Amino acid sequence: MNQKKIEMSRALYSRIIENFPDMSNEEYLTMKNGVGSAYRGKKFTQKVNRIKELYDIKANEKYIGKHYSLTSGDPLKFDSFGPCIENAKSALTSLSMYSYEHAREVEMLKKNVIDYLKKIGIQKSKERGNISEVKESHISFTSSTTQAFYILFQIISKPNDIVIIPAPNYGLFNFIPEYCGVQVEFVDLKEENNWIIDPDDLEEKIACINRKIQSEYGNDENRPKIVAFVNQNPNNPTGKVMGKREIGVLQRIGEISKKNGLYIIDDLIYRDLTYDRNNMAYPIACMEDYFENTISLFGLSKSYGMAAIRSGVVVANEYVSKCIADYIFQTQESLSLPMIYAVIGAFCDTPERNREYEKYFSILINKYIENFYLLSALVDGIDSVPTEMRQKIIDRISDVIENDKLESVIKGIDSVKFVRNMKPESGFFSVLDFTEIKGKKVPGNVINNEIDLFKFLYEYAHVKVLCGQSFVWPKEDQLIVRVTYAIETETLVKAFANISQALLLLK
Repeated sequence: MNQKKIEMSRALYSRIIENFPDMSNEEYLTMKNGVGSAYRGKKFTQKVNRIKELYDIKANEKYIGKHYSLTSGDPLKFDSFGPCIENAKSALTSLSMYSYEHAREVEMLKKNVIDYLKKIGIQKSKERGNISEVKESHISFTSSTTQAFYILFQIISKPNDIVIIPAPNYGLFNFIPEYCGVQVEFVDLKEENNWIIDPDDLEEKIACINRKIQSEYGNDENRPKIVAFVNQNPNNPTGKVMGKREIGVLQRIGEISKKNGLYIIDDLIYRDLTYDRNNMAYPIACMEDYFENTISLFGLSKSYGMAAIRSGVVVANEYVSKCIADYIFQTQESLSLPMIYAVIGAFCDTPERNREYEKYFSILINKYIENFYLLSALVDGIDSVPTEMRQKIIDRISDVIENDKLESVIKGIDSVKFVRNMKPESGFFSVLDFTEIKGKKVPGNVINNEIDLFKFLYEYAHVKVLCGQSFVWPKEDQLIVRVTYAIETETLVKAFANISQALLLLK
């Protein structure tokens, strides 16, 4: 390429590289779903950058090939929730698709969501000292909860503000605030607290951050502030649920956040996959004292078998809801009506929907529980499975593994353990501890850290996992992975059979 063409090319992409420095790396361009850079080309904060390190390795084309993946966030392959499908079909066949969304139509659809909110206990708001019924002006539709999460940080924060997120957590949500210039701080979850947030730890984290802000900025009126606490309930990856039995914890979260002027972003995406139907994840907005400072996120992707539809609902005070509507209008003008109709199929209160809901989730939850026990047999051995389920689990494994290998597979893996006190109560992830193999090696590969572990499992077991560094595991000296059990029996069984064989190579 001659000099003039080189200069012309630089002129074309120079601004892109200023805003996204990773683009200057040719290897980055080959990545599938590379994480990119923080706000206006800045670096991510130190802990978030550690998450990026493993995400970028996982996305590198060197690790995209023939392997068994245990990393997916897809729910179980199961029929989509019928009322969602029927509603979307209705929109496509009965509405005028040549026209953009009509505001009046959307406002009418919000009445269905109000019925649903009342059913689950979100009935009244206390805004500006007045108690009133939840109404249409509190509800927004978005293209997924991920889009909602991004929009919220455009609305409630400015660059250099701070958000607090529990650790471990859903790793990708740590990048979104920093894309918006907001710094992420973590408050660790602990085994002794059953892996749910300790309000005292949250209160101390807020106080510590505020002391640091005061020290660095004094009384500068433009100084940063803590804008939100993200409450993932149920949590990904721990699967832990805070329901009515934990209402005291939720009340304290609400009180601490309100006292300190923080929003609670209440991420309820896994709520309908709560295994114990008598202790469903409890929305903080059910408590009217905390409605105004709580932003509740609902969506179809995880529980209703409709990840591809990308549809969500946000419930918040009128200021936040109006800003969401303005942001969507300014960036895409309107939303897809079939998408909105689909989400209404799940979040309404009709006899037809409620009958289908009970039938659908009674089957689906049992499938997830059975899949967890399949995983349990592969890790801890068949004796860890309830007696009444053992033969069924053995039969599922026998369909995949040759008879002469069955006994070795169902005895489990000695050097891999489930993280203690973290039996899932919702969702479809489990967290495993590989720390026992730390320091062991095969030729050319010593397993000293999670990057070594990731590469070892990929190269020797042909298995891809999500390591603890990717989801902010609080103890950096451990070797932790998150695996999904929302996958086919063959994939799960063969992946762990391969892991078992690969571990035998370690010296």
